[in-house]
Amino acid sequence: MKNRKELILKEIVDQYIETGEPVSSKVLLDKYDLNFSSATVRNDMHELEEEGYLEKPYTSGGRIPTVEGYRYFVNWLLELSDLSSEEQRAIVEAYEFEQQDTGRLLRNTASLLANITGYTGFVLGPNLEERRVKYFTLTQLDRRHLLAILVTDIGLVENRIIRSDREIDAGQLDKIVPLLSDRLQGKKISDLMELKNVKLNEEGWYDKLTRDSFLFIKKFMEERNYRRFYIEGPLNLISDEEKGDQNTVKLKKALTSLDEETLSEMADKCDEEKNNINAVVGLEADSSFLPYSLVVKHLANCSSSLGILGPIDMNYSKSFSTVQYIGSRLDSLLTAGKKN
Repeated sequence: MKNRKELILKEIVDQYIETGEPVSSKVLLDKYDLNFSSATVRNDMHELEEEGYLEKPYTSGGRIPTVEGYRYFVNWLLELSDLSSEEQRAIVEAYEFEQQDTGRLLRNTASLLANITGYTGFVLGPNLEERRVKYFTLTQLDRRHLLAILVTDIGLVENRIIRSDREIDAGQLDKIVPLLSDRLQGKKISDLMELKNVKLNEEGWYDKLTRDSFLFIKKFMEERNYRRFYIEGPLNLISDEEKGDQNTVKLKKALTSLDEETLSEMADKCDEEKNNINAVVGLEADSSFLPYSLVVKHLANCSSSLGILGPIDMNYSKSFSTVQYIGSRLDSLLTAGKKN
């Protein structure tokens, strides 16, 4: 496609996203101050229509982008719009703490994406199995329940409430905590997964202190989530005038297609060196077209991802900016010390 036609397509997409109204050649010439004649613009718009990038919804009037028009526009779009200072500050403050609860961090990230773009934000948490334990501690809640806290080498925190088979002696716990902290520090989480299969009732576990120590870490590993997936703001995609059974069904299908399996398939095509943002313009489910698009950025050496689900006529420039900015902040945290 020639540069002039690309520019005209871009301006039509921008104008249609802004107003929701078909775009005429007169609007383009008046608003965007194009240095072309009206005949040239009309001819290029006609060619773009014949090539499948534009369509004419009425017998007379302007044109609107087709799905292929949006796809071409997204692939061609290079420049990102700037986020406001308030939006940048909100993102920076979300990642300013050295140690953060993993679940809360990922949920807050999905909320940031939803709140800034006005669409649906999602985050697929990273695989932390190769991270190392910074420290592990236990706090007694009552006679049978403990709060187990594991902090990784990149400052992510996982905590679970675990239940003991019998009443917990405070003095015994005071001996177990330093023993576990010393033994687990520097260990990969993947190595601890093997403890889930250890049978502690077998003959040979004569040391009660050692047995109880392994029992607590075993219970913690049984309770922790392997990966986490969060979606925030799904109702952002349905305005008051669009509420109805048909739109709700389409939205449910779009959200159903947005799952760990779909994102994992996209991750298979992820290039660790480039780690670019990907856009899927116009979703398809059960052989039916859904008027939604995905903007996805892969993180943490392609083991995690985040992004937004929005209408096919979303503000792609703002969406790319938001996903890129938030993704870069989160990625720096998730990959900290990866060479260690």
